Amino acid sequence: MNAVILLWRDPILRLAAGLMIMNGTLWASFGPFVALLAVETFKLGDRGYAAVMVVATLLGVLASLAIGIRADQKASRRRIAIATCAAAVGGLLLMTVLPSTLSFIVFHALIMPVSSTIFGQIFTLTRLAAAQYAEQDRQAVVAAIRAAVSLPFVIVLPLLSLAMNRGVPLTAIYPMALVFSVIMAAMVYRSWPADSQARWEDKPSGLSLRAALKELTDPGLALRIAALGAVASMPALYVMTLALILTQIGGRPDADPGLFFGLVAGGEVPSMLLMAFAGRFVARLPLILIGSALSAVFLLALPLLAASPAVWILILPLALAHGVLLPVPITYLQDLLSNRPGTGAALMALQGLIANILAAAAFTAGTWISGYSLVMVFGAIIGVAGAVLLWALDHKADHRAGR
Repeated sequence: MNAVILLWRDPILRLAAGLMIMNGTLWASFGPFVALLAVETFKLGDRGYAAVMVVATLLGVLASLAIGIRADQKASRRRIAIATCAAAVGGLLLMTVLPSTLSFIVFHALIMPVSSTIFGQIFTLTRLAAAQYAEQDRQAVVAAIRAAVSLPFVIVLPLLSLAMNRGVPLTAIYPMALVFSVIMAAMVYRSWPADSQARWEDKPSGLSLRAALKELTDPGLALRIAALGAVASMPALYVMTLALILTQIGGRPDADPGLFFGLVAGGEVPSMLLMAFAGRFVARLPLILIGSALSAVFLLALPLLAASPAVWILILPLALAHGVLLPVPITYLQDLLSNRPGTGAALMALQGLIANILAAAAFTAGTWISGYSLVMVFGAIIGVAGAVLLWALDHKADHRAGR
């Protein structure tokens, strides 16, 4: 509750929360349906869809690193935030006016990865604005703001499911998302604080691109990012495959994935707030291990229960898992480069790169060998292995430090 009070009283944190709600609205508008759009509407097939996702992730991490390092070099953040929001407006305008397979590839593989960097930039703004608060309050604020992303799913996805049940085509989500992207760009333009007028001290790093990139080659840092990427590949695989499994294995209508996503998101919000409270008593690594185990159970059970009414029971363990796996790694990654807020936010993109590549690899290998059930087995093994590796790395470091 303290985090909610801080968000309400602090105008910059309130802005960050508002931007996250709009960002979540954008994701909810089309994110859960990308697989169906790629495979069925635009006829890319399973491998074409996986290729688009890999390209998008590679470009996304390059854009995040470039933007994060540049923002740290000059301590210039507002102009970059405006530009990335403008990219989203342009890409969604393309999909609205000229929807086609080529437009789909251009938007999802090239434009969206750049515009999606606003996610990390908002967390950079949050870290700078929350620096004046105690450590436990900062972690709770990050969890609350991450929960704000999930909040719109509770409203938007059920409404989309209802519209699709009445015959509205999937492609109608793009003009709707365009409206939300314009609102978000206006919020950034109007309220994002000018760099010279911010209340916090944001010193330029002065590091060259080469020096900034060299920071990321530390073996301990690289292994931790890789381990977290493996853990994050489970939520990524869930997003990538849910619509396909529910419709093709379960024989369910196109509206069901949207409803499922919405209900999971609804459970994520209280789950994240609960984990923000639990984080005061339980260390981050045990929480990540528990969340990884719950996520793995979901992946293994989904294909088995896809055609059964019992599939809706899986919403509870998945929401609890995401209550940990979505917010907790953010503060972990930010702490790895605490003096470089922009580059620290870019670590989330590196984690996402690894997560999406591993998820795409599990998807490609599983569908090539057998089918979606094997995809989920591969995903569960990869995710749990990442959690165990992360625990081993930090346990070893604590032992060397005598803790």
